[in-house]
Amino acid sequence: MIIKERVLPIPIVKLESLLRRIPKEHVKRRLIEAELAKRLSGFRGEQSVDYYLYRLIESENHLIINDIRLPYNSKNYFQIDVLILSKTHFLILELKNIAGELIFDSKFKQIIRKNNGKEEVLPDPILQINRQEILLREQLKKYNFPFIPIESLVVMTNSSAILKSINDTDGYYNKVIRIASLPDKINEFEATYNREIITTKEINRVADYILSNHNPGDVDFITKFEIDKSHIINGVICPKCNEAPMKSIYMKWRCQMCNHISEDAHLLALQEYKLLINSQISSKELKKYFLLHNDSVCYRWIKKLNLPFSGGKFKGRRYSL
Repeated sequence: MIIKERVLPIPIVKLESLLRRIPKEHVKRRLIEAELAKRLSGFRGEQSVDYYLYRLIESENHLIINDIRLPYNSKNYFQIDVLILSKTHFLILELKNIAGELIFDSKFKQIIRKNNGKEEVLPDPILQINRQEILLREQLKKYNFPFIPIESLVVMTNSSAILKSINDTDGYYNKVIRIASLPDKINEFEATYNREIITTKEINRVADYILSNHNPGDVDFITKFEIDKSHIINGVICPKCNEAPMKSIYMKWRCQMCNHISEDAHLLALQEYKLLINSQISSKELKKYFLLHNDSVCYRWIKKLNLPFSGGKFKGRRYSL
């Protein structure tokens, strides 16, 4: 049973918003597009695992938690793509959607990737899942949860990837599998761990702890890519032709390129402001962002939005998005 669904990560939504809000000729556009493509590839790989977990998804004896980020000290976090809880053992899945020829080198703790005539070194995912095991174990111990075996797997979700290994000692890369092998590997673990160690109440307590301590994190892409905020395109973007700005006419929006009329195109614009600029906005900032021609029109839009605010007089208020 899934108790935390996989949703489109906020960083992907932010990158899509940023690409809509910078000029097509912007010098950082290709870097942003590459970052988005990388994150979308990873997300699609994560989505593909659900097909192979269908038996566990329908089972009341397994709790599946997707995309979790837990603290391990006051400043740092560790992430797990998929965590499967059962009464006999826990299973961590690290999902990798990587194309090309992948050579796993256990001696130097690295992956050598050959793709499109290029060769690069990638971090060893085995080190990553081993660290996840240790940190999860420490969290469970810290909060006095019962001891339970924890297993982990690196699941390669790209079916066209060529997997090879060198210096494989002691079955080191038994922990790396193709996604199609996942159901069989899960069956192996269930055959190995066939004695219930914790109760239903205890497993629910672990799940509640994880969900309550999950922190999705955030990435300020404007800072990361050193985008000048003056380069962010103002105005409501047309949902039909993606051009900006739409013009406010009788509390609706009309596209000046295709004449499309919308009553709610401003909602996406406000979401993008929150994602990229600030979670609060003043009337002056809203007037500038919506490219409104006078204060009275701005006031009518703010009144229609009915946003919670702090501050006294109209011009001094900060509205929460």
